[in-house]
Amino acid sequence: MPLELVTVLKQRKFILNVGGKKYTTSIETLTRETNTFFTALFSGQCQLAIDPNDNSIFIDRNGQIFTHILE
Repeated sequence: MPLELVTVLKQRKFILNVGGKKYTTSIETLTRETNTFFTALFSGQCQLAIDPNDNSIFIDRNGQIFTHILE
């Protein structure tokens, strides 16, 4: 697991940049359901694009719609 990801995971709260819209959430919230994009993302199966300026994780999807996923 890359060092940046380990640092992000230890914080428990992190910033997601979804299509330019930033959300602060937790791994527990996003991995509540099994066999999803987020469980794969945080298991190390996917390559993460971490912004060096704010350590946000970039996801190239619609940021407006992502609000509904968090709900």
